[in-house]
Amino acid sequence: RSTQSSSSAASDVYKRQNIEFPIISEQIFEHSGIKDKDYFNQLLQPSLDLYLCYLGEDCTFQNSRRSAKLCYIPKDKFMWGKLGLIFESCEVNLDEFYLQYYLTENQIEDMNEIFNYLVNNYAK
Repeated sequence: RSTQSSSSAASDVYKRQNIEFPIISEQIFEHSGIKDKDYFNQLLQPSLDLYLCYLGEDCTFQNSRRSAKLCYIPKDKFMWGKLGLIFESCEVNLDEFYLQYYLTENQIEDMNEIFNYLVNNYAK
């Protein structure tokens, strides 16, 4: 009997078969129509968070650690979005936070491309 762990054995199988697993964010980037990779990366987390809300995760302020964490970003550390409104966003649901306080109108449009790709390709 082999003493090799099952996860290590599975890893060896994938290496021998030379199976490549594409990074999902790369696929989304290619299909998003967004040309700037840094800008895409800034929009990816809000898109993923809203996608999880869409799938049924509890995104209320009271139950979402992400909402609470984002709410208390110091203004001087807040690099983009609607500056000056961050503290007013406390106690709103995660989707409201992103759409009303965090993202600009243009960012929302671009984020919708990412969100729609996630819904159309993974929420089946």
